[in-house]
Amino acid sequence: MKISANSQYHSALAQIELYIERGFKNLTKRETAELQKIFVAVEEYESQKYPMPLYTGIKDILEHYMFEKRMNKSQLSKQLEIPNCGVYYSIAGTLLIKR
Repeated sequence: MKISANSQYHSALAQIELYIERGFKNLTKRETAELQKIFVAVEEYESQKYPMPLYTGIKDILEHYMFEKRMNKSQLSKQLEIPNCGVYYSIAGTLLIKR
C-alpha cells in the first residue's frame, strides 16, 4: 500500500481509527496484517509530507509557530504574555522564556 494523495492519507487514518475502536485484541491475523500495512504507509507519507528536523530547539519551534500563524515576534510575545525581549532572546538562543 502506498499513499500518494492527501485524500488517501485521511482515508487510511479513518481505517486505523476503526481498527482502534474495535480493539487490537479483537482483530484477526489478516486484519492485524492489514493494519500494519496501513501504519507503514501512513508513516512513510507523513515522513515525506511532514518531515521533522533532527533537532528541534525552542528557536525552531517559535519560528515555525510564527510562520504557521503568520505572526511577528511582537504578536507572539503578546500571545505568550511575556516581554518582547523574551521572545527575541529566546530565538537568538540566549535566554529561556520565563513568566
